[in-house]
Amino acid sequence: MKQMKFAHKKFGVGASLALGVSALIVLAACGSSTAKVSPVAPPPATTSTTLHVASSAPVVLTTKTSTLGSILVDAKGMTLYTLTNAGKPVPCTGQCATFWPPLLLPSGMMTAMGAKGVTGLGTTSAASVLQVTEKGSPLYRFSKDSAPGDTNGEGISSFGGTWHVAKVASKTAATPPATAPPVTTPPVTMPSGTMPPATMPPATSPAVTSPPVTSPPATSPATPGGYY
Repeated sequence: MKQMKFAHKKFGVGASLALGVSALIVLAACGSSTAKVSPVAPPPATTSTTLHVASSAPVVLTTKTSTLGSILVDAKGMTLYTLTNAGKPVPCTGQCATFWPPLLLPSGMMTAMGAKGVTGLGTTSAASVLQVTEKGSPLYRFSKDSAPGDTNGEGISSFGGTWHVAKVASKTAATPPATAPPVTTPPVTMPSGTMPPATMPPATSPAVTSPPVTSPPATSPATPGGYY
């Protein structure tokens, strides 16, 4: 009887273990049949970059005046000046620049562009910015010019030099002196054939005639007494 109880008890424990193992196998099978989902990477963050494209608009143009002819002006038509002393550029900084504002390039522009007819433009560094030059001379405006085309600063002597309106470079080329073509004389050619020798007529002199010489008859003086 005890053996039967022990066997029943043993069988119950084995059945419980078998059920537990079966449950684990079922759970494992369910777990293995579940599709694996990979995490989706977020899209890369995009940053907006603003490109500063240099403008191609000219910063120096030309205009004509009744007194100074063709001159250089800025994009607003204001007259441009240079400050020189004995033909050499003089820097204009500090208080000078408050009366004579320099012509600066717009932000992002590295090259000074000129309109048709404008030549010799360049740049120079001025207070961490680029100032426009013309044939090496920095360009300025005058605070007393109130309207486009005004030239009130022409000839003013101040700040170590003399101010002059920047003019358009003349394109007139020097005309070489006119030279006459060399005169060539064709050689004189004689016609073919023989020419008769040149003969001089004989020189003839008129015959010299002398008048006949006549002598008077000789007379003897008479002898007295009839004697000879």
